[in-house]
Amino acid sequence: MDLKEFANLKSLSSSKNKFTNLNFLLTLPNKEKLEKINFFSNEIKQVDFPTLLKNFPNLQINLQNNPLEGNDLKHLNSQQFSQLVRLVGEEKIKINSWKGTFLSDLLQYTEQLKKENEALKQQVQSDEKLVAQQIQNNSSF
Repeated sequence: MDLKEFANLKSLSSSKNKFTNLNFLLTLPNKEKLEKINFFSNEIKQVDFPTLLKNFPNLQINLQNNPLEGNDLKHLNSQQFSQLVRLVGEEKIKINSWKGTFLSDLLQYTEQLKKENEALKQQVQSDEKLVAQQIQNNSSF
């Protein structure tokens, strides 16, 4: 689908169709004008959230009842991840777990990040102790 002729498109509703992705949205000439899309109950499994968040700053999107997965969450930088969490919390991005694994993927990714953060904290604490010990040893000479 090519949307290059729709320069002033503000909303798009296409519920209960067979859409499998949102890549066609990138053909819009004035992406910042698109405010709402409703893709309730389609067949969308993956969404390129980094590209979506970057190119559509004013977008509200309904992706409920899609078999959405969250495998691509690792491609989000920390700012984009926070933005996604905020938009889901504000219900500007509507996602549910009736179909797909998005929410469980999100929780698993968050758990992984927390574990990595704890490991880094422990490493920093260990490094700080080592540096303090070296300073103490050097000052005793």
